[in-house]
Amino acid sequence: MPLLSISSPETMQAAATMFLQSTDVFIASYPKSGTTWTQHIVLSLLMREQRNDPTRSTEKAPNMYQHVSDYAPFLDIDAHWELPKDNNHDAPPQLVSWIRDNHTTLGRRVFNTHLRFDMLPSGAAAKIIYVVRSPLDVCVSFFYHLSHQVEGRYEQDLNVFFEEWLKGELPFGSWIDHVMSYAAGVSNATTNDHNNNSAITTTTILNDGRQVLWISYEDMVDNLEAVVQDMAQFLNLQYVTYQEITQELLPTFTFAAMRQDLSRFQPQSVTWKDNFSFLRKGIKGDARQALSETQRAQFVQRLEEARVGETLDQWKLQETNPRVYQSLTTLLSNTAN
Repeated sequence: MPLLSISSPETMQAAATMFLQSTDVFIASYPKSGTTWTQHIVLSLLMREQRNDPTRSTEKAPNMYQHVSDYAPFLDIDAHWELPKDNNHDAPPQLVSWIRDNHTTLGRRVFNTHLRFDMLPSGAAAKIIYVVRSPLDVCVSFFYHLSHQVEGRYEQDLNVFFEEWLKGELPFGSWIDHVMSYAAGVSNATTNDHNNNSAITTTTILNDGRQVLWISYEDMVDNLEAVVQDMAQFLNLQYVTYQEITQELLPTFTFAAMRQDLSRFQPQSVTWKDNFSFLRKGIKGDARQALSETQRAQFVQRLEEARVGETLDQWKLQETNPRVYQSLTTLLSNTAN
């Protein structure tokens, strides 16, 4: 899988083999699928939970963060790891000290990652929130992201970018491979839907105890309150009320509110050019104007070549994770039409 210029195979290995804790939370996605949005929601919920927890000192509970990566750092980059030096294999890799300190303050570890499912660590009942977004919208957003960063800047136009993205030659590889790795990861697991009243998300318990919450960017745009409530339930929050979420927290989760506080969300791992706003539009369907019908047809052809439809139909017959099946079939149907 192609990597960012700020990542290395050694860091990928460190991430894959890290020792999990049962309270860990991973916010996972293909790039530009709503990761930062989800980070903001998750951290806000967890910090409110700590503030309200009667067993914890409110003086030590974090009330706010200066930047979203302070408490939910990007797992995939070299700068966040202390790797063994001079072939000293007796010293295992570990996260840098400021990340460890902040996670101690938060009371649990939260990460964001763009690694495929098969590249994630395993071995404990950690929680994974996987965010999926319409692939062509992802492509357009990813183009603007990479073409406006100074380090590793993408120099070609959108048409060339689309061809390379379609072939999986850009950082984090093929969208199809990424999404299907998570779909395959949950397809044969025991489904335990904690969100009995939810029609838009599903929780899957894997054989090793890890739990996966599958959500979509489009559902966040259309029904943010419902998705946030499902996230709160998935995180097993005990001290955050429905009223707090809807009246106090939800207004801060809107795209407009986040854009007014952009410095807290603009990635700090690279430098940006031309006053680029990381939170660009926050809408559905941006690709309909940016990409041609020919390009849309090319993507549909790639889906057919990868036999995505056949795989999804097989899972449907097996009646494994019907909501994940429905989420992907709806997403891909809307992309094709």
